[in-house]
Amino acid sequence: MERYKVCIRAMLPEAIRQKAYTGGGLVSMQLMLVARSKGYDTVPIDSYDKQKFMEAFRISERYVPIMLIAIGINQYMNICLYAQSSIYISIFLKTFLFKTHQESEL
Repeated sequence: MERYKVCIRAMLPEAIRQKAYTGGGLVSMQLMLVARSKGYDTVPIDSYDKQKFMEAFRISERYVPIMLIAIGINQYMNICLYAQSSIYISIFLKTFLFKTHQESEL
C-alpha cells in the first residue's frame, strides 16, 4: 500500500484526475451491469452541474463526481417487479456499495 501511495504522490494532478475518471467509469459500468442482472434498469447522468451537486450533498473537494446513476424498475419491461418493495433496492445498493468499499481497501 505504501508503494501505491508513493506512486500517487509522484503523479501530476491531471494524471490523478484521469485515473479517477477511468476508475469511476469502470465502477459505474459494473454497478449498472449488476443492477441489470438483478432486474433493475439504470440511466447514467453526466450532464449536471457538478459544483451545485457537491454543494447540495456537502461533498468534499477531495472527491470528483464522475456521474449520477438512476436505478429503478422499468414499468414496461416487467410489471411483476413492482411487487418488490423499495427496501430491496436500498438493500441491494447498500450491499453493492459496502462490498465495493471493502474491495477498494484491499
